[in-house]
Amino acid sequence: MWEPITEGGFAYIAFQFYVPILLTIVVGGVVANLVIPSIQRRFEINRREAEQRVELRDEIAANLGLYLENWRRLLDIAVLKQARRREGGTLLEDEAERKRGFVQARNAHKDEWVRNLVLGRIYFSAETMVALEAFHRWDRGLSSKSLDDLPERSAWDVQSEQVFAALKSAT
Repeated sequence: MWEPITEGGFAYIAFQFYVPILLTIVVGGVVANLVIPSIQRRFEINRREAEQRVELRDEIAANLGLYLENWRRLLDIAVLKQARRREGGTLLEDEAERKRGFVQARNAHKDEWVRNLVLGRIYFSAETMVALEAFHRWDRGLSSKSLDDLPERSAWDVQSEQVFAALKSAT
């Protein structure tokens, strides 16, 4: 039934040259079907997380910048209000309206900033979060102070620069 394999015969040539190639193709195909898709999925997840981290970093920076800008505007209005009081007057209606707008914008950007801060815990390192949460604690401590008791603008700049520096290293 089985004939011996002789050198130079068809079976010898097939087993010697073609079977190893076919086995390599089959095993390689199976490995490629199992391994490559999982590597591609992991790569895609990492790419999406990096994109989300960059988007979140940009949102945090933008909302913090606008929050601080509206605080500066409110401080300017407070100085104007104090000057008007010394003169026996008060804010004009359009100035009072601008102040209300600044308060609403400040609050809206702070709410977004805090929302993004929570998301940052997912995407940013503990080191980055230390700076973000330190600013948040510092800012929360100011929320109950009157305008006269708020720190100088330079203190706001120092605190926010620490946040921006941490965000730069977050990508």
